[in-house]
Amino acid sequence: MCYDINIKIKIIRCYELMAKYNRFIKIYGATFNEQIWVDRETGVNYLVMQSGVCPLIDACGKPIITPQNELPATD
Repeated sequence: MCYDINIKIKIIRCYELMAKYNRFIKIYGATFNEQIWVDRETGVNYLVMQSGVCPLIDACGKPIITPQNELPATD
């Protein structure tokens, strides 16, 4: 599968921004293919893939939320 280099650059910048401002923390995934990031302020979980970002939802359509006391401490 071949990806446009501009798309890869935009995705890498998205990851960098998510980590830079310390609002989001990666809780799953070692590659750019599939990762789960959590918003430290709201607890909402996001699936981050090469094709984009979307919130994870439960069977009722509500966002999956990680309680703040279960998130790693900030540096």
